[in-house]
Parts: sequence; structure tokens; C-alpha cells
Amino acid sequence: MNTANTYKSVVPYQGLSPFQEKVNLFFFGRKPECQTIIDNLKLWRLTVLYGDSGVGKSSILRAGVIQELNQDAQRNLDRHGYPGHVGIVFPPVSDKSNAEEEKQCSWQDPLKGIKIQIKLAVASLGIKETVEDENDHKSLAETLKDWTNIVFGEYGKLSRGRIYIIVDQFEEYFSYLRS
Repeated sequence: MNTANTYKSVVPYQGLSPFQEKVNLFFFGRKPECQTIIDNLKLWRLTVLYGDSGVGKSSILRAGVIQELNQDAQRNLDRHGYPGHVGIVFPPVSDKSNAEEEKQCSWQDPLKGIKIQIKLAVASLGIKETVEDENDHKSLAETLKDWTNIVFGEYGKLSRGRIYIIVDQFEEYFSYLRS
């Protein structure tokens, strides 16, 4: 029996590819920076993270910030029965398990993609409730309001849940518009 091909090797060195949420164990040493970004996300409606190319902006957002937000949402769900918030990074990185849905999560129709990603993120927490949107008629604002009520559970009417939408590589949107 050849065991060399049995195990998929995980290489901790990403090279120029950004770290993803799935390999966050190899992403370490930026906890204070992640917490600063999370604090800003919680305090302001818009937070802009900028820096030179290649410094790790995508890595910190995908393997640090979103990972911490999702872990916090899971802890809230376990303790209180509702996550309180959910976060996504748009556009998603290719994952063969959701290939068809991810194909729809692109710059071709970013609003539709964001709606799909939020649905997948809420479902990944184990929440069965969903927002119905036949033929994609709801506006993004209406959809976000519905999801906010779901992620904040029965308390949604009293207070406000949060949907964190992190847009990565936003300059690609402008490049895509030209084509």
C-alpha cells in the first residue's frame, strides 16, 4: 500500500498566495492587528484597510479577522442560542465543495454574490432559518435586515445583530467593469 498519496500535505509557506481561513493555524503573530481591525469594524460603518501590495492585507482579513469573528459568533451561538453577528470576505476564494455557488459569488454580480455568501456563512453556523428571496427581488438592504434579525435571534427586534461584509481586492471591481 502506497501511503505517500494517502495524506494531503499542508504546506505552511504560502508564498504570494494569501492565507485563508482554512489554514489559519499557520497564520499567527498578528493578534493585536486583527483585534484593532475588529474593533474598528465594530465601531464604524466603514473601515478601510490599505497598504502596499504584498504586505498581507488579504491574509490578515481572511485568516485572522474573519476567523476571529466567526469563532466569536460560534461562541455566542453556543452560549446564548444566537450568533449575534456573521462575517464574510467577498469575493470568496475558490473552494471545490461549493463550486456552483461560488461561481455566482464574483464581481459579475457582487450584490447577488454577497447575498449567497451570507446565506452560506449563516448555514455554516448550523442555523437552519433562512431568508427567502424568490427570483432575487429583494434589495441588498432588505436582505441584510432579514439576515440581521436571524443572526440576532429572538433579540433581533430589541437590539441589532451585525453583518460584517469585508470586501477584499476591491480594485478588481473597477478592472472588471472595463471588460
